[in-house]
Amino acid sequence: MPNLALVFDMIKDNIFRPLAPAKEPWPSDAFIEENDTSEEDKLARLILTSVYEIFLALVRDTRFKLGPHTNESFFRQYVLLYNSACPLEVDYLKQIWHRMYAGMVRHRRKMKQAMRYFFLDFEENRGVGEILSNLIAILTGLQTPLKPEWYK
Repeated sequence: MPNLALVFDMIKDNIFRPLAPAKEPWPSDAFIEENDTSEEDKLARLILTSVYEIFLALVRDTRFKLGPHTNESFFRQYVLLYNSACPLEVDYLKQIWHRMYAGMVRHRRKMKQAMRYFFLDFEENRGVGEILSNLIAILTGLQTPLKPEWYK
């Protein structure tokens, strides 16, 4: 089993970065567009895609406990990534957020606070629709009965 702290640090180091201004969006259909980007951009997008795949695999695997590696700062930085102009990146963010919310019951309060922070502290956000779709999924999940293991 890998050292989860090192893997999680690698994920944070790669995904938490300054985003491109709204006037310079990434290609709309994928991270890598053959004609319009430099080799450096292609490599950066390929690395970012790989990091998101690793993160998604960690979140999907129930053997790994991500709770000790997350805090309010992590969740706030994470929701700020919804400002990305790249739809593929936002799709990864939505998938990962939804899986984290489902699996990290004790951290849901922090996650909700991060979403609130996103709405209250920023006037122009590209990712408002994606955050709202995650909230809708969360509210839809409230209609299902609680599992016995969640009572602990």
